[in-house]
Amino acid sequence: MPDLLNADALCYNLPGLLKILTAMLKSEETFSGQSSIEPVNPQPATVLAPPKTAGLLWVTYKKDLKWFEFSARSYAKFANGWNFAKCVVPKRDVKAFKPVCEANGIEVWGGDEWEDKPFNWHQTMKCHADDHLPGADVIFHCDADSVFAKKCSPSDWLPNRKVLMPYQNYDTFLKRSIGPDEMAGFMSGEKIDGELGPYNWKFAVEFALGRSVERECMRLLPIVHRREVYEKTRQLISERFPKKKFDGYVRSCRDKYPQSFCEFNTLGAVAHICFENGYEWWDFFGRPYEESGLWGNIIQSWSHGGLNGNCNYYGQASDQTINTPQKLFASLGILDTSKSSGLLKFWSRFKNARARRHDAK
Repeated sequence: MPDLLNADALCYNLPGLLKILTAMLKSEETFSGQSSIEPVNPQPATVLAPPKTAGLLWVTYKKDLKWFEFSARSYAKFANGWNFAKCVVPKRDVKAFKPVCEANGIEVWGGDEWEDKPFNWHQTMKCHADDHLPGADVIFHCDADSVFAKKCSPSDWLPNRKVLMPYQNYDTFLKRSIGPDEMAGFMSGEKIDGELGPYNWKFAVEFALGRSVERECMRLLPIVHRREVYEKTRQLISERFPKKKFDGYVRSCRDKYPQSFCEFNTLGAVAHICFENGYEWWDFFGRPYEESGLWGNIIQSWSHGGLNGNCNYYGQASDQTINTPQKLFASLGILDTSKSSGLLKFWSRFKNARARRHDAK
């Protein structure tokens, strides 16, 4: 069987895709044409060892420092069993984040953010999560505006020692048929239909991987992946765009919303294609997530709305009167921890040391 993800095979066999790629090499603004996407063709099952260690990763920046502080406090208060916790920020922001990270048992690392494509740099860092957390078999992703709201541990998201992955089939978002040139319109930015909602990410993922994908995997936090998924994702995209490689391809994509690369849906597609048996797939559309027992373990707000902005937590908060981030954080006891910061710092360091000792056994 031919390699369906080989860039040369696709480009030179299909003039339409060659036209698109040539335009992208010149400028993302002049993108035109229609990509040829191979059908779904699941890979042979990969034998995967049960995960033993877990890492937690934030990728953020100074503008969201205050939100990250609440997230870090909640990690110190409610999370237990993660072997590693790390916050990745632009180099210029390390000094600002260091006190918060140290107080809550989190490592901070700074990298060279792309000034021309800052959002895409953040996406790239998430796709290098295995490099940031080399000792973690599974990696949990949280955003700065998400908080732990209940006592929990990595095993809660590892039923049968597999990664729990909520998903929704892209077709369930559709209210109309899709035209033949809509991928080209989305990728170039010339014609984007916001009414398609999450379905738009299908265009971004299919163009990046060169094959059809079925599942939207960015339903709610935390997003969890096996470490094997990250390297495989970078490999597939580097093979498809050999001149740019993975980082160069992501940097070439549109940085403004809706971006023409989507990190979590690309990772989710690779997990489905290549590592399906390492996951427990939860149909978010057909089965209420409340049945998982994890609803409300981690709750996400919306940082752009401010601390007092109205936020619908869809029943995840402890009662219906909690409708702003400030009320949520107050209910969790993380709004003002100045009196207990020393105790939290000690407890967080103790938990991390215990997790590492367990890993060493």
